Parts: sequence; structure tokens; C-alpha cells
Amino acid sequence: MIKATPFSFVIICVVATSAICGAARWYYADKIKDAEKRADNWKGDVDYWKDKANQPHECPSSSPPADQAKPPKTTPGKAPTKQTKSVQPQQPPPMTQDCGGGNCAQTSGQTGGITAGQVNIGVHREIPENIKPQLIADLTAHPGTATINCVGCDGETMQFARDWYKLLGQAGWTITSAPNSVNTPDALVGVSITVRGEPLAAGEKLELRNGSPAATLGRALLAVVPQRHIVGFRKPDLPENHVVIDIGIMPRD
Repeated sequence: MIKATPFSFVIICVVATSAICGAARWYYADKIKDAEKRADNWKGDVDYWKDKANQPHECPSSSPPADQAKPPKTTPGKAPTKQTKSVQPQQPPPMTQDCGGGNCAQTSGQTGGITAGQVNIGVHREIPENIKPQLIADLTAHPGTATINCVGCDGETMQFARDWYKLLGQAGWTITSAPNSVNTPDALVGVSITVRGEPLAAGEKLELRNGSPAATLGRALLAVVPQRHIVGFRKPDLPENHVVIDIGIMPRD
């Protein structure tokens, strides 16, 4: 009886262990199946991506096709600008004087005649007070008839025309009327002088006979106005020794 006891204990331990293991396996059976299912899924994913990695593939090209037109370059925030060609207005023929050995206002170091004054650009035009006596004396020595027009008239232009009207009156010239306001399709910039004669041909320059009223008035203009701002014309219907002065708007250069 005593000898059988150890075998009974062993049997009991084996049975108890088997029962515990069976109970544990039964308790964790669902979790074990779920873990095995997830393991199978992971294995399937690994096999899929491994197969994709082994397949050859081409990298997309960064350059556009050769036949694809390139869009024009533009600056962000700015609309493309249209290039236009600027058209320079046609200038009338310049006026030159035939001094005939005399002294002209635009020359330097002359003796006698009219001395050019200081020309102020950008504020308003005026006849300098310090040269008015010279201008009046020279114009008095060569009197003529004049018409003074204000072309594209504004306040500054009319005042400059009145200055010449007053100066010529003081020199004894015959003035047809007070400065007239004249409107033309193309605005006159600067001053023009028109004398009797056939119209100038293309490229021809106006030449004035030295000692004539027109040449004397031309020198007076050059003493006050830069030569680049004076243009000359000829008209056949003007009376002899009659000069037309058109005062245009003030140049900005």
C-alpha cells in the first residue's frame, strides 16, 4: 500500500498537467487561430511586394517630348507685353541763315549784331531783359511786317507770343494784329518762321538774305530760342518782307 502511493501521485500529476494544458489550449484556441491568420496575411504581403520589386520597370522621363512646343517665358504676376515700334514724328526742315559775312547770334566771339541771351528750358520762355535793347535796335534798323500766331495755345505759349508782339511793336514793325490763337491737326513744338518764296523741297534748308527783315527777326529768335527748336518754311503768297511767326508749345528738352 505504501509502495503504490508514489505511482498514484505521478499519475495524478500527469492527469492534472494534461487537464491544465488542454484547458489552456481550449481557452487560447481562438487567439492562436487569429494570430496564425495574421501571420499568413503578413507572409502574403511580403511575397507580393517581393514579387513587385523583382519586376523590371522604367523611370518616367523628366524632359518633354521633342515635338511639344515650349510655352513662352513669363514673369509671375505680369501679363505678357506686346512689343510695339515707336514712330518718330516727321520734323519740318530746319532753318539756317545766310549771314553773308555778317555776324550771327549763334556764333561765338562776334562783334556787333545780336548777342544770344541765357536760354531757360523747363520753366517758361521769355525774352531776357538784358538783350532787349540790342534786339530792338537791330529790328528797328531792318523793319518789316509780321503776323504772330499762338499755335496749340496754352497760357505759357500765349504769353511768349505777346512778348514778341510787344518787342516788335517797340522796334517799329507793322503787326497785322494781336497774337491769334490757331488750332492745327498737329501741334507745333517750338517756333516756326515763314517767309515769302517757293515751298522748300525735301531736305532743303531755309536760307535768309542777310540784312533783310526776315533774317533780322531770325537772328532775334535765335538769341532767345535754341536753334533745334526753330523750323523754317516758305510760302509764295506772302507779301514781300512779311514774316509769319508761329509760337508753339514749349519743348521739354
